[in-house]
Amino acid sequence: MTNMVPDTDKSKQETEPKIFTREKLSALIIEKHEKFFNKYKDEFMQVKGEDQMKNYAKGRAVVLHDKEDILSYWADALGNEKNALLERKRQILEAPKDIEKIEKEILMKKDLALSMDEDRKRQVVWEIEKLNSEIDDLKKLMESDVAEIDSIISGLDEGIQRYIYEAEESKKNMEEMQKLSDKPLTSNYHYDWLEHRVKSHEEALEFWRKKHKEYK
Repeated sequence: MTNMVPDTDKSKQETEPKIFTREKLSALIIEKHEKFFNKYKDEFMQVKGEDQMKNYAKGRAVVLHDKEDILSYWADALGNEKNALLERKRQILEAPKDIEKIEKEILMKKDLALSMDEDRKRQVVWEIEKLNSEIDDLKKLMESDVAEIDSIISGLDEGIQRYIYEAEESKKNMEEMQKLSDKPLTSNYHYDWLEHRVKSHEEALEFWRKKHKEYK
């Protein structure tokens, strides 16, 4: 036959307050402070990290904006150099036609000069010399290597495309950094409150851990 605890005794055991030793009580207090310490510390570090990232993003946005400007400037500079080479190539290819036009103009001036007075003839002679000088310049221009110019233009095209791509990437990254930096920083009140919570629970932990060792 098993011994049965009377209902009155069981009810009495359930309602009686639990009695903890000082060691057990200090352990429970430590557990509570550890819980809140870790909670507030995690939140504090998260807030601190987010604010640091926002400040970093603000400075990074400025750097990326400057980088975009520089890359765009380089792309434009190469574009101007390419246009100059394209114009030179056009002049080389059209030089034979230009020479032909100038030679016809010289012949016309010579024919007209036959019926002119001496003063006017001297003027025409000077004009013809100037046109002959233009022909000499065009002949020198025709000696240029068009294939080499095409090769340089091809290299410039690659450089222009690279700078344009990098400038666009810098702009995208800058816009992302700006979005992040535009988010408001944590209020000083909330920041200080979290810092105070962490510090108070840290101090409490230090106190109760010392007490817990004494109670063992």
